[in-house]
Amino acid sequence: MSQLDPAWPRPCLMVNPVRHYAWGAGGRAALIPQLLGRPAEPGRPYAELWIGAHPSAPSELETSAGRVPLDRAVAQAPEPLLGSRVRHRFAGAFPFLLKVLDAARALSIQAHPNRRQAERLRRRDPDHYPDPNHKPELAVALDGVRALAGFRRWREIEHGLERVPDLVAFLGGSAVGDGAAEWSAPGSMEPQARIRHLVTALLDRVDRCPDRFGAALDAAAAGLQARAAELDANERLFLELRHGHPGPDPGLVFALWLNLVELDSGQGLFIDAGVPHAYLVGRLVECMAASDNVVRVGLTEKHKDAAALLEILRFEGGHPAVLTPGSNPKRMIYLSPAREFELTRHRLRPGDVLGRRQPDGPVVILVLSGTTHVTWNEARRQENLTVPGGRSVLIPAATTSFRLTAQTDAQIFRVEVPT
Repeated sequence: MSQLDPAWPRPCLMVNPVRHYAWGAGGRAALIPQLLGRPAEPGRPYAELWIGAHPSAPSELETSAGRVPLDRAVAQAPEPLLGSRVRHRFAGAFPFLLKVLDAARALSIQAHPNRRQAERLRRRDPDHYPDPNHKPELAVALDGVRALAGFRRWREIEHGLERVPDLVAFLGGSAVGDGAAEWSAPGSMEPQARIRHLVTALLDRVDRCPDRFGAALDAAAAGLQARAAELDANERLFLELRHGHPGPDPGLVFALWLNLVELDSGQGLFIDAGVPHAYLVGRLVECMAASDNVVRVGLTEKHKDAAALLEILRFEGGHPAVLTPGSNPKRMIYLSPAREFELTRHRLRPGDVLGRRQPDGPVVILVLSGTTHVTWNEARRQENLTVPGGRSVLIPAATTSFRLTAQTDAQIFRVEVPT
């Protein structure tokens, strides 16, 4: 349809696109087909469900006149959908993207640029970096989730290097055959500079000597397997990933150098610009600024860009903070520095009611399980909409007041734009 129907804006159910990336879960156990109420196609992975207005895969709104893509709706009616505050803050763009992820195997080792870096990458390579926007993201585990996030402390990395001498030999100048200096950073360097020096040496040598790097990985794996009983969690992960990535993949070394994080259901992890990370396995809800800029370096067949990664990486060592539910089991607000979104998880009992938290702006509610009912007043009469499990609803800014009532036990995620 080319125009929104006259009754809009009003709360609308959303039809959300699926991304079939290779790392996604498939078969009867796949979460996303269950949410959509349809069987999984044999042999097809279901990796991500996108809920938002990103132009590469926008959600559609179910209106009385038919379906309309959310990005088109924003372009046609920015003020009633976004509200004045959000429209001016984000130049008329829908500011956030909500996703459901179901990872059966590891995603790529990656990082996201900040806004200034994103603009520069887009000018240089718009095919791979189409968005002039940053991508801070917040992930919440739906079940047990394993992830890599941020560099380990330097002393942990250094201790690990002592246990893989073949990789250390590769990182030295003799592995390149050009008389280059050893990887070891000068003793006067701060830990952050040491990590930068080490990562730069790795990516430089991998680019110049991929065959020797592959041999070094094989030798490191053999050495670790020989003392399997005394390995730490990162070393066990290295061996696990090596089976699925037998080539000269630098992502395997990042698996030794990044923090291994295990999230229980309800725990969250905020990933800011420049933080290297990879989700390894598990189901999660993820909210982010509306961008698809991803700089990858390993564990993927997609485009890899070591030079861009070195430009944007943050090399600070230390364990990331895990966001843990507090004493209220019915509501968890996942606070973050992001200006684009505020994510809240609710566990509702029949009859529980939710309304707006923020005074204006769009609201997206994902009903993960259970059945809910949304009511609002329009033209002096009450309107209503049933939102069952697996569906999401958009509440436009023009709907200044609404009530979401749980008909059954329900788990929902709500996204608003913080003031």
